[in-house]
Amino acid sequence: MRLGFSNRVLASLFHLKNKRSVSYTIHSARLTLMKNFTHHYIGLQHVDRQTVIDHHQTSIASELFTTTPDQLCILMDGTYIYIQKSSYYEMQRRTYSLHKHRHLVKPMMITPSTGYILTIIEPFLADGKKNDASIAKNILYNNDQAILNWLHDDDIIMIDRGFRDAVKTIEMFGFHAAMSRFLNGSKQFSTTDANYSCCITKSRWAIESANGKIKPFKYFNQTIQNSIIPSASDYLHIVCAIVNAYLSPAIRDPVKDSSLVILVGSYQVRQAKSYILEHLKRSELDPNDLEFTVELCEQHSDLIRIRFVSRHSTNQNHLATVQFDTYQDEPIQGWYCTGHTGARVVGCYVHIAALICTTSFSSRRELFAICGEIDTDDEEEIESRYYLATDQSDQSSDYSDN
Repeated sequence: MRLGFSNRVLASLFHLKNKRSVSYTIHSARLTLMKNFTHHYIGLQHVDRQTVIDHHQTSIASELFTTTPDQLCILMDGTYIYIQKSSYYEMQRRTYSLHKHRHLVKPMMITPSTGYILTIIEPFLADGKKNDASIAKNILYNNDQAILNWLHDDDIIMIDRGFRDAVKTIEMFGFHAAMSRFLNGSKQFSTTDANYSCCITKSRWAIESANGKIKPFKYFNQTIQNSIIPSASDYLHIVCAIVNAYLSPAIRDPVKDSSLVILVGSYQVRQAKSYILEHLKRSELDPNDLEFTVELCEQHSDLIRIRFVSRHSTNQNHLATVQFDTYQDEPIQGWYCTGHTGARVVGCYVHIAALICTTSFSSRRELFAICGEIDTDDEEEIESRYYLATDQSDQSSDYSDN
């Protein structure tokens, strides 16, 4: 499955008589793995619900969507397996996807917010009668793998817009459907809808990553023979069990402090490096020193801000402002940037990330370490290469107008 070799090639590699011997061997191995291996690593019954909450639910998902500690967030999405064009006409019609313009079947994957694969439910036909929404309703109405017994009332099912016709069914069974908003004729999302959609995106990408772990198995990344379709469910379970057993989930939940909760990922941290380096200037007092200008507010001592030059235009500046309280468990109380979506509260602008990263370092060594600009243990050299200047001049006077 990993290399996608044909039976004829495998027979040659392992010095078997013919490809039929390979077929018998693969059939025997499939039955053995399904009996002794897969049920330990895949399927809703291989792990209890509380273990998923404790070990496979990210802090971000819990913070953004749950209201009680025993609420579970699961993600649901379909993937594709391409198949041959059948000579049986009804099979042709039932497996032809108008979306992909190819013949395929669609398995449905369910994961928590870390991307750990809870289960994958057998491939469904791909015609217009079996889209993502109808497949989800079919799973709930038939109680596949006892999913209604495994989930509890008020659990959250995160879905994309392709499941919109299944929202009422999901809510009818007592669950909450979390789905990105629609414009509904508007030209732009409201702030509330934009933030909510961003919340969904920040959590749902994990299941896309889980789907992507199946594709390196070339057996599923190419067109499979129609004779294999009856066994496709077994092969999918074997592959997903291998992924769970030997590969790490898409997300290892490292979120333990407020700054990482604000950033919601590592992208902003990686981009902040370039902004920090650009903002470092030669000191006017000592050409051998560098200064990093941070503006304070005379009227409000809990506000700091930095003026960053736009990465796209030297004539445009962005003002990143952070409100903090060092006596609180979560010292960062609020943030705002003058960019187009600078007021968002799910994630933040890179400029905010750069400000937080800079002011969070306990030593100058840490700042240069993240920027890749230091390779010495000499503290005097570090002192000579970095100088933090705080500007309380009239540049901050326009705070009173904000």
